[in-house]
Amino acid sequence: MKLTRRQLRRLINESIAYDVQGFVNALSSLFEVSIFKKDNRGTALEITKRYPPISTGAKCKVYMFVIVRSGGSVNIAEIGTFSGEASGKNQINYDCYGNDFAKQSLSEFLSIVDQFDIEVDLTAASDDEERFPNSKLVDFYSRYGFGRYGAKGTGYVEMFRDRISDRV
Repeated sequence: MKLTRRQLRRLINESIAYDVQGFVNALSSLFEVSIFKKDNRGTALEITKRYPPISTGAKCKVYMFVIVRSGGSVNIAEIGTFSGEASGKNQINYDCYGNDFAKQSLSEFLSIVDQFDIEVDLTAASDDEERFPNSKLVDFYSRYGFGRYGAKGTGYVEMFRDRISDRV
């Protein structure tokens, strides 16, 4: 069996001990991070970034739920901009939309991902098709290096972002 250079690089990267705790510590320097669950498949993290009140007085936060797999990849299971009130539940506050909070948080998250040479996948599926259709969501993630894969014509789009070492 012949391996491509990319496949060989991926096998080598996956065989190297992956520093999950170092990744979590790096995230903690910019975000509130709590471990939701840890098992042999990986570590589920709740990641929150709170922002100062905006002009309307609304407090906003970006919440991410991610699965850090032991093999050196991350799945963003959820990302959204919500009311920053401390109710414990993520409440939608449309005043928080359009302030670039998700852009800033995703940029900071991906800069740490790149430091640790991690690949990322997600499913682009909008919770509010009227305000933020899936096509806009796919365009949003594409600007951050995510490419599409999987079946077309579904209500969601599978997306993938290579490790920084695979992008050369």
